[in-house]
Amino acid sequence: MPALLNNSLGKIMFRQKNTVVWAASIMLCSIASAASAMELSISQGYRDGGKFEADIPPVSYSLAGGPATSIVLGHELDAKRTLEFLYSHQSTSLRNDRTRETLLDLGIDYYHIGGTNEISRSGDTVFFGSGGLGATHFSPSGDYYSETRFSVSFGLGAKHSIGERLILRADGKLFGTFLDSGSGIFCGVGTSGNGCSIAVSGTLAVQYEISAGIGFKF
Repeated sequence: MPALLNNSLGKIMFRQKNTVVWAASIMLCSIASAASAMELSISQGYRDGGKFEADIPPVSYSLAGGPATSIVLGHELDAKRTLEFLYSHQSTSLRNDRTRETLLDLGIDYYHIGGTNEISRSGDTVFFGSGGLGATHFSPSGDYYSETRFSVSFGLGAKHSIGERLILRADGKLFGTFLDSGSGIFCGVGTSGNGCSIAVSGTLAVQYEISAGIGFKF
C-alpha cells in the first residue's frame, strides 16, 4: 500500500510539472503572436547551496555544487520590461554533512515564469532585476520517486547588445524551493526498503546560481 501511494504521488507531481511547462508555452506563444521582439538565451553557470534538515536521525544533507545550464525564452513587454520563461538544469548529489557520504544522485530542474525590469542603462548594456515563480523538479537516481515542489526566484543581471540580434547575458539568481516541514522527501524503494530518505524539518531549500551566455533576438 505505501508503495502504491508513493507511486500515485509521483504521477501527480509529474503531471504538475507538465502543466507548468504547457502553461508557460501557451502564454509565450500567445504573446508572441501579438508581435514585438522575442529573445532566446542559453547560459552556462555554477549552482550551489540547498540544504535539507532531517529530524530522524538529526542530521543535515546538502546538495553538491556544480555546473548548471539555463535556457530563457523572453518577450519584450515594453522598453524596460521583459516577460520570461526560464528552464534551468543541474545534475548533482545529496550528501550527508556529517559523514560526507553521498546519499543519492539527482537532477534538479527549475521551470519558472517571471520577467525582468530595467534598473539602469549604460550605452548598449542594460542592468536589470529579475523574478519568477513555478516548480522545482527533483529527479533522484535509483528507485526513488521524483518530487515536484513550488519555488520562487530572484536575481540581478545584465544584457549587452551587439548589433540588432546578438546579446551577451549574465545572471545571478537565488532559488527558493518550499518544503513541508515534517513530511518526507526522496521516497521510494531504497536500500532500506519502502519509505523516505529524509524526514524534512525545514520549510525552504535555497540555491544560488551564477551564469553567463549568449542570446538572440528574433
